[in-house]
Amino acid sequence: RELLSWIGFDNTTRQGTFTVGVQGISDKKTTIVLNEIEKILRKAAEEGFKKSHFDSVLHQIEFEAKKTQQHRGLGYLSTMVSHCLHGGDPLAIFRVDEYS
Repeated sequence: RELLSWIGFDNTTRQGTFTVGVQGISDKKTTIVLNEIEKILRKAAEEGFKKSHFDSVLHQIEFEAKKTQQHRGLGYLSTMVSHCLHGGDPLAIFRVDEYS
């Protein structure tokens, strides 16, 4: 089995990408699975997310941002680059408490 090293949204390049990993899908069912994924993403875009789910994800992001990590400086630089590429404020990553 091959596992993806990254799934979800990645904005570290000029063109952001969203990756979904699936396994155990027969070639015959690929179109069905792709259509279902697109349907779910469209529904999320139209209806948004439950506040409880949003709060849970935000808490996880805040926890990870405050956790001590190896190579923390490289992580900061990597995140700052994606902000620069997308016209954002590269120093925004240091203002975690402003959003909680």
